[in-house]
Amino acid sequence: MTKQPLISADPTFFYHITNVLGDWRDALQTQGEGIMHSYQTLGTIDNNSKTQLAKLVIQYELGDFESEVPKITPQRLQELAREIVAEFPNEDELTYYIIRGQRGNHCPMGKLYEAYRGVQRRFSKTKKRKTKK
Repeated sequence: MTKQPLISADPTFFYHITNVLGDWRDALQTQGEGIMHSYQTLGTIDNNSKTQLAKLVIQYELGDFESEVPKITPQRLQELAREIVAEFPNEDELTYYIIRGQRGNHCPMGKLYEAYRGVQRRFSKTKKRKTKK
């Protein structure tokens, strides 16, 4: 099965995150349209849309899980950042992921990393609540 574009801006120009968001197109159509509109209007993606895009990518990358949050390697986060930039050429890869030690940072950073850590924190809190009951 080939992946279909997630977002259609007009009949000749399609954006999709290759092998990342395709299967989620029905559920994410409205969110994807906002991101696309931001990109077409501004030539870039506004900060809120960047955060939203990162969350969507991480959500799809992790898929459904029950017992623990699946691991995403630093290399995979870097690949995902490159895929975003491939689809949105005016974007900066370092907005989405900065590896540990790059640019003098001691910890990894970026929209994708923060979205991933957010999922881990929420899952940890949920798991703690369930075990207390």
